[in-house]
Amino acid sequence: MSNEAAIKNNINSIIQAICDDKGADLLKYSMENPRLKSIEYWVNLMKDYSKRKTIN
Repeated sequence: MSNEAAIKNNINSIIQAICDDKGADLLKYSMENPRLKSIEYWVNLMKDYSKRKTIN
């Protein structure tokens, strides 16, 4: 799986977990993916996203 596909898959999983009324899926997903708790992860994700938006 390419890095871009992995990022897209992660984002889709996070969105799905947020949409869950109970929030249990989001908690489980964050526990299974500890890097999501990192500020650096989110900063890099937003930077990458903004670069793609300016290119397109």
